[in-house]
Amino acid sequence: MSADPSSDAMSRVGYEASPLMSNRSKSRLWVAIVLSCLVGCVGSFVVVSYLPSRALFLFLETLSWYEILIALPPLMWFVVAVHEIGHLIGGVWNRARFVMLIIYPFQWLATQNGVRFELVTGIGHLGGLAITAPTAIGPRIKQQLFWMIAGGPLASLVLAVLATVPAWNFDGRMAGYFQLIAVLSCFCFLLAIVPGKVGGFMTDGMQLIELVGKSRSIVERTAVLEMMAQMMAGHRPRDWDVEPVFNAKLETSEEFARRLAAWQYLLYWAMDRDDQVRVHSYQETLESNVCHGADGFRQSIYIELVLLAALERDLEKAEAFLAGTKGGIATNRSRLELACAAVGWAKRDFEAMQRHVDAAEASMSKHPANGFDELTRDQIRTLLGKPVD
Repeated sequence: MSADPSSDAMSRVGYEASPLMSNRSKSRLWVAIVLSCLVGCVGSFVVVSYLPSRALFLFLETLSWYEILIALPPLMWFVVAVHEIGHLIGGVWNRARFVMLIIYPFQWLATQNGVRFELVTGIGHLGGLAITAPTAIGPRIKQQLFWMIAGGPLASLVLAVLATVPAWNFDGRMAGYFQLIAVLSCFCFLLAIVPGKVGGFMTDGMQLIELVGKSRSIVERTAVLEMMAQMMAGHRPRDWDVEPVFNAKLETSEEFARRLAAWQYLLYWAMDRDDQVRVHSYQETLESNVCHGADGFRQSIYIELVLLAALERDLEKAEAFLAGTKGGIATNRSRLELACAAVGWAKRDFEAMQRHVDAAEASMSKHPANGFDELTRDQIRTLLGKPVD
């Protein structure tokens, strides 16, 4: 379901479905996929096979099976950490802004008062994640994107190469451990560079393919980053320039995650403008599609759906959506507490409502997108002034 097609912005840009990919584009995509797979396979093979020929898999000879099992969790954690920090360095080196780093079970999150460290326990956070946001929009965006994406696989490949050096020069268990690091890092590189999707997210290889040429994808990705840049700059939603969303026709993107992001951005924008027609339109669209979003990110959408359903006094729907808010990545706690306060209002449990309002106010400034705080404050005032019946 598309959002309100009668808006002025949509009329100006010509709101229509995107054409199917041309045969030539499909051919280029498949060529790029094959080449990426070859690069990943050859790179991994070369790094591992250049170990001493007497023992291609030295760790299998020097380490017992239980030593390998004990070593795997910390070594895999280390390899994932290097990969994600590589993404982070690639972004920050190109003047992008740090947003979040997750190396399970640890999380570092940018807030208005500095970087906050916390533990994450949700199973959906297993592995790692690095997010940086652009500080400027323009011709440099493609370069920024390239290094943000490529930083992870490059870091994994460099680690694999570096780990082979002590594997050459040490004997026994020490050589085996270093070779195990090299093998795991090669495997991480291969998983990242081979094009595809994992858990609703595109692999690094697939993202790099999208950067080839002047495709619609780069226009869409730039639009998403422009919206993120406005959020990170502290602008409240009603002041966002949403033209990039409409100009890039994000709502009709072939990539579902971008459609979902567009609907979410536009919902915030419409809520802060008190445009109820558009609010209901985006609300219905998100209700029908949020369940297909990537775990960890769809929870922030469920929070807004809880709020809207509670304000409509649809408690059954609000509580069903509330169950979907658990386990989100970098959940905006003040928005979640506001939604719970609205549920308290709908239940006429004003003690619980006030408790969640207090928690929402206490949670301000603990999220990187501080523009949401003004919206939350306004909605708290509106909620407290709502009549009981």
